[in-house]
Amino acid sequence: MTLLLLGAKSKHHPLESVPAELSRLKQLFQAAPNTGLAIEYEPYLTRPILTEQLRRLTDRISILHFAGHSGTEQLQTDDELVYAQHIAAILQSWEQKPCLLFLNGCNSGGQANLFLDAGIPCIIATHHYIDDKEAALFAYEFYAGLLADPDKTTLEQAYTRAGALTLMGKNRSPRSLDIDELKQDTPSAWDWGIFTRDRALPTHWTLASLGTSCRQTATPIAAPPDFITKMKLEGLQQRWQRLYQRHAAIQTQYDLEIRAEEKLRMAYILEQNRTDLAQVEQEISELRQ
Repeated sequence: MTLLLLGAKSKHHPLESVPAELSRLKQLFQAAPNTGLAIEYEPYLTRPILTEQLRRLTDRISILHFAGHSGTEQLQTDDELVYAQHIAAILQSWEQKPCLLFLNGCNSGGQANLFLDAGIPCIIATHHYIDDKEAALFAYEFYAGLLADPDKTTLEQAYTRAGALTLMGKNRSPRSLDIDELKQDTPSAWDWGIFTRDRALPTHWTLASLGTSCRQTATPIAAPPDFITKMKLEGLQQRWQRLYQRHAAIQTQYDLEIRAEEKLRMAYILEQNRTDLAQVEQEISELRQ
């Protein structure tokens, strides 16, 4: 199977770390023994190259990693927009879909449902603006964590480690399509998320299992024997879905809003919503223990 590394530096709003990010990731995987992954690498992505890669690598991609400018509905190649719904439609037509999609650009979490609907079981994407250099570091630390012990380190463990090791809070070269509208004093924090409809997957998957177990029906967490606990769990899962849908809708409005006061108000609501999501996730985790 294949690791596909795609990056778009952008001519008008260059992201200097994108080619370096992909180069480091390529070297990281090449130096790792026995991953079973062929590596495809394109740091200067254009729409024709993307089309050709997806055609040539049909049914062969285990991990697809994109680095560059993005928004809630689209990715940017060499200053051309590519809409996520069309990429998702292509991937949905494959018999063997990628196990993991990593969208390392701003506000890419808005695309997650499209790819989940297309059958991609796990996506790493962002809820917010991210710093260019920090994005590159987060990606490196995430994959380094997986490769450190490919039989044992889970996606969730690698994700947590990457977040802990990445320095956040500096607002430089944000990876967003509306880069010109981003105010210099916009608060920034690392805001990646793992998107999946089977919340057991990140706790079980390892790099060694990506090529096999992710293409089978994942073993679900056993239902709690207590009926009341089961009902509580279902209620929390429904609440999480409602909160996430609300968050995605407000994030879309935030991306389009140009009034500073309204943007500030929405930013506060988004922060509160993220807190609520985290609380629900914690309650779900506690019930499943």
